[in-house]
Amino acid sequence: MKPLTIAVTGATGFLGEHAVRCFNELGHNVRVLMRSGNTLEAGPRPVTVIPGSLDDKTALAKLADGADFIFHLAGAIKAPNRNAFMRANRDGTESMVTAWKKYSPKAGFVLISSLAARHPELSHYAASKAAAEAVVKETKAVVFRPTAIYGPKDRETLRLFGATRWPLQVSLNSADARLTFVHVFDVVDALVTVTQYPTDLENKVFELCDGNLGGYSWSETITTAADCWKRKARIVRLPEAVLRLGGRFGDLQARFGKAPMLTSAKCNEILCKNWSIASAEILPSHIWAPRIRIEEGFRQTFDWYRDAGWL
Repeated sequence: MKPLTIAVTGATGFLGEHAVRCFNELGHNVRVLMRSGNTLEAGPRPVTVIPGSLDDKTALAKLADGADFIFHLAGAIKAPNRNAFMRANRDGTESMVTAWKKYSPKAGFVLISSLAARHPELSHYAASKAAAEAVVKETKAVVFRPTAIYGPKDRETLRLFGATRWPLQVSLNSADARLTFVHVFDVVDALVTVTQYPTDLENKVFELCDGNLGGYSWSETITTAADCWKRKARIVRLPEAVLRLGGRFGDLQARFGKAPMLTSAKCNEILCKNWSIASAEILPSHIWAPRIRIEEGFRQTFDWYRDAGWL
């Protein structure tokens, strides 16, 4: 396949850096939107850096012009309030879509959303992701809703492995709650798939997980992480009232302009019972299938953390 011109936002993020490296290694011409002061481990070949942000129309024009595919991976996972989430996730998407339509209307467009978008009532984050999807609803864009993404360089899952060293491991939800996961390498494979089957996927929304559509219990998740330490998990349920108290403290921080990860809205996401996935919402198996279940993926990620000195 001839080299493509690939435009990427969110290139310095966890998923973005893995995606840029993969497209680079495949021989494509990669250009990225990047704020000043950020750095990027882009891979073996140079990439074109467009200085700027999603509110910079000139930068977005340079990013989009002549691109074969645009991958909009940028987004906020924490922000001080609803308006800040909307500016980052909805308005940022709208700016990128405007540049796409004006400067490269024939290009493929992929929006990375979130499984949270199917429950916009839960949180400001979830609402902003649903709003971003609404921006591309009448276009040929492909929307991916990954569940919890993990893998090398992920700092969020690092907390789970760190917590499994404690004498007791804390479950934040009830025994019947279900979680789903997807390895970052599998998500990147899905992005590459779009460049190979663009017209088959246009104007559709797909949910991504590791193939276990029914998901995992909190106990199974914690036990799998503890197994990486070769430790027996001793799991206790954190009372909901304690979690909610932590969320209210985060709300207080947000009033002073901070962007805490745990807020009352985030507690709603954590306490949601069902993050499983319906088979009707996944990519056709002849186009893409995940390869890494959490047993293998957690072990690989754990080993990377230890080798990198993060644990």
